[in-house]
Amino acid sequence: MDGISALGIAGNVVQFIEFSYSLLSDARALYRSASGQNEEHIELGEISKSLTTLSESLGTYPEVQQQTQTPRGEIQKAATSCKQIAVELSVVLEKLKVDNNGHRKWKSFVHALRSHLQSDKIQSMKERLEFMRDNLSIHIISQIRYDALYLPIYHLFFLD
Repeated sequence: MDGISALGIAGNVVQFIEFSYSLLSDARALYRSASGQNEEHIELGEISKSLTTLSESLGTYPEVQQQTQTPRGEIQKAATSCKQIAVELSVVLEKLKVDNNGHRKWKSFVHALRSHLQSDKIQSMKERLEFMRDNLSIHIISQIRYDALYLPIYHLFFLD
């Protein structure tokens, strides 16, 4: 066997050992976790629930139902998109939660493996949620600015 082949095999072995170690330590953390989830998934779940609640409250303007081109209509559209992504993320994270019913060690290992396999999907959803949160923030700031500029003028000319 030549040197380059041996180096390639050694690299593959090291990569396999690193993956195995990471998988086993994640499984161990899941097994020891009272909630059945790792810390990152717990935090993502809490953020997701918080954004879902906020999005639901922002999407309930009755006058917006007919006017989607208004600033509040844009807030509602952004809130709806944010809620959809947050719910998707919550569903994925809930599937990765280890339940406390028998065979907890094996289930912890299986869920750690699933978590590793779905880490790209979770990361993508996290990035989409961050983008939509930023978009929602921009629309809310725009609405506040609009209200601050035009409501005093409206009150001056139409209510006095």
